[in-house]
Amino acid sequence: ANDIFRESRHTLRVGHSGAVEIRSHSHLFFFQGSALFPKRITANWKFETYATQIDVTGNGTWLIETTEKRGFKIILLEGELRITNGSKSISLDPGELLLVGEKEDQISQKIQIDLPLLFKTCRLLNNFESELPSKSRIISAAQVQALRLKKRYEAVVGGVKDNKLQIWAIKKKKSK
Repeated sequence: ANDIFRESRHTLRVGHSGAVEIRSHSHLFFFQGSALFPKRITANWKFETYATQIDVTGNGTWLIETTEKRGFKIILLEGELRITNGSKSISLDPGELLLVGEKEDQISQKIQIDLPLLFKTCRLLNNFESELPSKSRIISAAQVQALRLKKRYEAVVGGVKDNKLQIWAIKKKKSK
């Protein structure tokens, strides 16, 4: 797989089944699929599907994917990101996932995801000939998250059932 476009300041990676129309340098229309954006300089983006339009402001590396109902799923890997849908706006920290629905102002609560696991398994991060310019920053964010989680939990287990994300945390036993 190759980057869609790559120059000193811009890289865009689109997933295997992705279909994205570049309407301008900061406006993308998603028919389906996922994309990865490493952007070191703060920028403003507009992402659309047939049902949803969101504004994204920030810098860093993030993944965006269309949902079954033509909304978006966004994961910040490193950096800072602010997502706006209608009049509702929310900021993400590294390792947080956000679901944006097809209706205006429909944004989920932030969900913590396992960055080290995502980094190991995500094809948009690992299945390309060229190395991602932000790879070292993503690794650092994953290491920080792993240390924080290790202090709080023995394990975090999750899955999807009936189109709903379910997560259980197994807390450490207190020392006597």
